[in-house]
Amino acid sequence: MTDEQVRRISVLLRPGVWLQLVAGTEKYTVVVLEQKVDSIRLKLFAKGITDMENWDGLSFTLSFEKESSPLSYLTEFWSDRKSLVKMPGWANFLMAHHGMALPVMGKTKSIKFYSGNLNHSQQNAVTKALAPRQNILSIQGPPGTGKTAVVAEIIQQVARSGKKILVLAPSRKAINNVSARVHQLIQNPSYHCNVTHGSGTLSINDRIRSHDDFSTLEAFLPVSSDLDSQIEDSTSMKRFNQAMRLKATLKTQILEHAKVVYSTIQSSVVRQLQYHKFQPDYVVIDEAAQTWECVAWQAALLAPKVIFVGDQNQLTASAMSAKAAENGLTRTVMEHIEKNFGKTLQTRLTKQYRANEKIMRWSNEVFYDGEIEADESVKNITIDELLQNPKGGLIKDPIVFYDTAEAGHFYREKRTQGISFENPGEANVLIAHVKRLIEAGIRQEDIGIITPYTGQVRLLREANLGLENVLISTVDGFQGGEHEVILLSLVRSNNNQSIGFLTDLRRMNVSLTRAKRQLFIVGDSRMLQVEPALKRLHEILLEEGKVVTLKETKKTAGKAKH
Repeated sequence: MTDEQVRRISVLLRPGVWLQLVAGTEKYTVVVLEQKVDSIRLKLFAKGITDMENWDGLSFTLSFEKESSPLSYLTEFWSDRKSLVKMPGWANFLMAHHGMALPVMGKTKSIKFYSGNLNHSQQNAVTKALAPRQNILSIQGPPGTGKTAVVAEIIQQVARSGKKILVLAPSRKAINNVSARVHQLIQNPSYHCNVTHGSGTLSINDRIRSHDDFSTLEAFLPVSSDLDSQIEDSTSMKRFNQAMRLKATLKTQILEHAKVVYSTIQSSVVRQLQYHKFQPDYVVIDEAAQTWECVAWQAALLAPKVIFVGDQNQLTASAMSAKAAENGLTRTVMEHIEKNFGKTLQTRLTKQYRANEKIMRWSNEVFYDGEIEADESVKNITIDELLQNPKGGLIKDPIVFYDTAEAGHFYREKRTQGISFENPGEANVLIAHVKRLIEAGIRQEDIGIITPYTGQVRLLREANLGLENVLISTVDGFQGGEHEVILLSLVRSNNNQSIGFLTDLRRMNVSLTRAKRQLFIVGDSRMLQVEPALKRLHEILLEEGKVVTLKETKKTAGKAKH
């Protein structure tokens, strides 16, 4: 094969791709787990396979199977009405979607909080989550409001009461953050189990290794650092089957005794937990606003009480397809609850611990009804506290806006290969400010540059000016993160006032709330007059920020007029 053919195959067979495997006359669904130079490792989804020892010597065929996909499994799941009505959370689903009456919320019992640092809105969220008749709750956590602390407190309350809780999130990073925090609070290893593949010290495989019966499993298999690999690489199909059955038994025993089970949210996990008869009393879905509603409810049906945590005003789940989006499949459960039940089933965290209050003002007004209050510890923070070598000319204000509306052609957008946009003038302004920050003592790791367009990301990265540790990305790379200083390049500047991605206000919300001490924006103020919320942003920049107007010069490089 040519290098190009090898490259194409490696892309097609990347981890996460679903395939159909043909073994003899049988067909099975598999998903790629790992790709190596000369092999791939697959996970097979099938029940009751007893003749794998007869697979020796068989040739296998792999093909792309549209029906063997997460979407097809979701379709199959939601089509099985007989099974659905038997699930513990079915009544909650009917209540949320079919007008079934909400239960009367009685008085909530007083709670002794394990954390002494929870503010009033956080305590209120925990209390509602644990209320006996509150079977559904959506906890909205705006930027910097400490939703992980709330999730950790809920988990601790449930686990220490002797009940079981399943904690899910769309990404490993989110799951690992929560599990690490809870593990610090409850250090008994038997309480925890992370069933996500390869997830560290709390993983199901590590729990199996510490199980009393692991020596029996070792009798079938050579000792290896990767339990899955040693099973799947076994040359004896009979020993393979014995090992798989024993491993399944050990998993069931571990899950039976676990109080807190963590996992990424996906259809295969729901099936796995059902197979091992894990029956949680609570399901918590973190980052629920980044999960399709049909996926979230599939997991929520596993327990009689469900808690959705996230923020529907930040990034949400990507569309599976244009058709899926048209039919509402990409709607999130938090959006549904807010639209149909309002504050009856939703509570909001209202104190933020991240940013100078001026930085949060636009987001607070546009998305959170002015309810968000800055904690005293961050209310007036600036970059002044971080400067080791203060330099003249460095703007230290919490909000800075470089306005390029009058700066001429050099600061206008340019289309890149017909698929994106870049703005060299804005890039120059950003790089100059980053250099001044670094010279004054700000660490590169504390600086981030956000832009809506991959063309601008590429332009900034290719500048190669010794800024390797400055994160430069579209907003997707910053969701859930924070930096001391954020620089935002708006890119769009044209006479038609065409603003493209800037109309996505949720992406703007994330972009404008990553900064702690300084938000530095460069863009054309004319573009902000098109949309009411963006016009309000411009007004706040004029009221709260340091505005620098760039004027066109003979060199077309722009000159700052303060």
